Amino acid sequence: MEFITSTHLKQWADTKECQSLLPELMRRLICASVKQLNRLSFPSGDAVHIPEWAGADTWVLI
Repeated sequence: MEFITSTHLKQWADTKECQSLLPELMRRLICASVKQLNRLSFPSGDAVHIPEWAGADTWVLI
């Protein structure tokens, strides 16, 4: 098994793939980490190019 290093993450951060997948990963981590979530806006995939601040309509209740 290969471990992910900080170098891997830094290299991935510079890719188009990261621009579309990182918001999805963040949304999934938030959803898995909270008990109740009223609304969450993290555009991902092709929607990352739509002008909107990621997380602008986010309310997280813990």
